Amino acid sequence: AVGGNGVASRLAGININRYIVGVFVVTGLVASIAGVLITARTGSGQPVSGSAGLELQAVTAAALGGAALKGGKGSVIGTLLAVVLLGVLSN
Repeated sequence: AVGGNGVASRLAGININRYIVGVFVVTGLVASIAGVLITARTGSGQPVSGSAGLELQAVTAAALGGAALKGGKGSVIGTLLAVVLLGVLSN
């Protein structure tokens, strides 16, 4: 919502600070849910448990979801469907 130019967004009437704080809050909430799920799944609270080798899967899900690797348009729904597809294939 803020875009690449904060000044232009502010001049357009967008409350930039509100959006930035909101994004940080949502990111923290999602990260905490992921931490609880990983801890429940592995049975331990190691800081790197369950995260080794997930970088390639994240890029694959984004590419399958329609996001171009050199920039472009993608959708959250497409990426979520790609994550579900990769999860089904890995199980």
